[in-house]
Amino acid sequence: AVDVTNTPELAAKELARKVVRRIQNLRKEAGFNLDDRIRTTYQAEGELAAAIEARCEFIAAETLSIELRAAPPAEGATVSEERIGGQSLTLSVRRV
Repeated sequence: AVDVTNTPELAAKELARKVVRRIQNLRKEAGFNLDDRIRTTYQAEGELAAAIEARCEFIAAETLSIELRAAPPAEGATVSEERIGGQSLTLSVRRV
């Protein structure tokens, strides 16, 4: 039998995967090449911010972010405002 209980850890992993997907879409929207390194900033609160912080290495590796930090959008960056799990998320990406 498979245990389908949604634990906080599993919920955080799912949020991190959704953030990766959003960053990848933003990279594509910005016209970046597949191998371009980027700097990523985010603004989030609560459970979503905690999930990003806990899995920042995973998110950075999957998105080729040399920097992933909580901060306002960088000047000249491509910016997206999203909702993930009912929580707001502002992302910005800029090619290095």
